Amino acid sequence: MAITVRVDSKLEQELEAIAKAEGVTKSNLIRECLAEYLKSKKSQLSPWELGKGFFGKSGSGKGNLSKDRKQIIRDKIHGRKKSD
Repeated sequence: MAITVRVDSKLEQELEAIAKAEGVTKSNLIRECLAEYLKSKKSQLSPWELGKGFFGKSGSGKGNLSKDRKQIIRDKIHGRKKSD
């Protein structure tokens, strides 16, 4: 499959110099760079994947904290203890 990419003259000169120094064609160099870029993007983990081992580790065991947060805070402020 052929893909055309337009680059400015400075980038083309840099590409030519590196390809010549490494003894490869510009096309091969571009393929290698693109493959490496795509591999690095694929291997990046989402925030959830990075932290999933930590989520829920220090849970309170109370399943209502999100739903009843306002009342729980009010009770704490006023020194009341509410049973689950």
